Parts: sequence; C-alpha cells; structure tokens
Amino acid sequence: MALSYYESEEELKLWRDVVRPGHILLIEHAEAAITEDPAKLDAQACYKFLNLTDSGKTQAKRYYNTLHRHDLQDAMVYSSQWCRAIETATRLGLGVAHELPMLNAPTSENPAIIKLQTDTLAKWLKRQSLKHPHVLVTHKEVIQQLTGVVPAKDEAIVLYRDKRRRLTIKGHLPLIHVIK
Repeated sequence: MALSYYESEEELKLWRDVVRPGHILLIEHAEAAITEDPAKLDAQACYKFLNLTDSGKTQAKRYYNTLHRHDLQDAMVYSSQWCRAIETATRLGLGVAHELPMLNAPTSENPAIIKLQTDTLAKWLKRQSLKHPHVLVTHKEVIQQLTGVVPAKDEAIVLYRDKRRRLTIKGHLPLIHVIK
C-alpha cells in the first residue's frame, strides 16, 4: 500500500516549480549535537566525526524522502562549511555537497560584516546559471539575513531568480509531511 501525504495544492505547485530553472531551496541544517562552532574550521574532520544527533539524522532522512518524492534531482548542492550543515547536505542524497563559505553562520556580531557576507551571497546567487535547481544548506541566521524570514522547523524557503536576476521569495515548503 502506498503512503498518502497531505499536501495542499499550493505546496504541490511550488514543488513542481522548485525543479524548474531559476529556483533556490534554502534549508537549515538538521539538529546537531553541538550548537557552538569550534574556533577553527576543520571540514575534513566532519567526515570522521559527523555530529548530527540521532534525531538530526532522522530529520535529514525525512528531508531526503521529501526531496526525492518530489523528483528533486540533478540539483547543485552547496553547504556551509560547518559539520552539521555538510552532514545534512550529504544526507539529502542529491550529489556532492560543495562547501561555500558565504553560507557559514556569521562569526561576527558586527552588522557591517554580516551585511557584507549577505550581500556577497546574494551577488553570488545572481551570477549562478540556475539551469538546475540549487539547494543551499546553511544556518537559520544566514537564511534570515538573506530573506528577512526566519524558517520554521523543518521548512525550506524557496527563492526564485527572474530573468532580470532579482531574487524573490516564492514560498515556504514543509520538508517533513504528515501521512494521511
């Protein structure tokens, strides 16, 4: 017996749009064992000492199931360099997770530095081909700075870049669905 998931018509339309050119899916990393980042990045150590909690691993598996159920394939995947984001991105099963420092959580509380990082990320997104959907796994703060929206738990923010290279929020999608 096939499982039946509750999804509104609006959500189903947005999922169909996500796989089309020009779309970007922003995902917050899954639940991690630590919430503070080490002073020095050691991205290679992430593959030896993955740090999602068991709950975070289950969360990432549910994200995987949702993305694959909606035929999100052939996507470009980018991740913050922090272990929890890299592990989440890898567990999505969409291909190689490319590290992108602009997706790192801000290490400064200086508003000018945070704005510079956000502006750099926005400019980078405007230069991408976006022929294939882009999936960015990052931190809540980065998503909020880029979009002005705080994502709900287990929610992706969908951005669209139009032909004039303007970024707009197209909607929000649940990454974990309720089974009917």
